[in-house]
Amino acid sequence: MTQHTPGPYTKELHESDNRWHIIGPRGQELAIVTGETGKLAANAGLFAESPAMLEACEQLLSYRDRAGAINFQLEKADDYLRAIRTVIARVKGEKLYCKCIGDIGNGTQI
Repeated sequence: MTQHTPGPYTKELHESDNRWHIIGPRGQELAIVTGETGKLAANAGLFAESPAMLEACEQLLSYRDRAGAINFQLEKADDYLRAIRTVIARVKGEKLYCKCIGDIGNGTQI
């Protein structure tokens, strides 16, 4: 299996070429986003969030595989689905609003 560059990635608009550049965690340039002018920023955002989305999906699937069909708890799966929703909201440039339902164990309110 081939490996991708681990995240996080960031996107940077370079004034010199007016294109979005995808930057890896050590400052290395991974890609230059080209395409329709009106969609460049959105495409760059999607590219930059891909490691986070992959990780969130892998965590959900890993939980499902560990728990099995019988022990699969929707409450626990909600933690993973919330992570997926957060990445989707960042890609779309939306704010994520959710009702605080309690502490997830590390002092973080969800």
